[in-house]
Amino acid sequence: MRSHLLVFLAVATASLLACGGSQPAANPPSAPTEAADANTETGDAGTGGETAHAAHEGPSFDDLPMEKKIEVMSAKVVPNVGKLFKEHDGKKFEKFGCATCHGPQKKDDPRKVLPKLTLSNGGFEKLAKAQPEMMKFMGEKVVPAMAEALNEKPYDPATHKGFGCAGCHTVD
Repeated sequence: MRSHLLVFLAVATASLLACGGSQPAANPPSAPTEAADANTETGDAGTGGETAHAAHEGPSFDDLPMEKKIEVMSAKVVPNVGKLFKEHDGKKFEKFGCATCHGPQKKDDPRKVLPKLTLSNGGFEKLAKAQPEMMKFMGEKVVPAMAEALNEKPYDPATHKGFGCAGCHTVD
């Protein structure tokens, strides 16, 4: 049962950003740049974060108009992150899309749909021990792919900056 919850969390995380959620992220991602577009076109985006780049200094993702958010989600997040989820578990994530994170009406804030993550006070370690494969997948594949798609650096625990779990989940 717990593994299903984490799988749901992973799917919901990716889908949240895939459809332009309306609530600001704890560490809001910035708008994509031409470099991010070039990486997407060459197939480099969403491959696990190998591409290191500086975050764009323009408006944050949450400051973009809804049309641009939807464009970013549709063109970058759903195809790139969705591919990762399908590769991870093609049966469970066969129909990866907006509803995965935004609920059946595709309008809900993912932070209301996705499970709350308790990562403080040893919560991260407990989750990593209980669901090592999912945590590895999310940390090594999903977070870097989402950061790349949104032209944000992946979360850095040393600086507490960048795109991480709180980009899609309520985190305690």
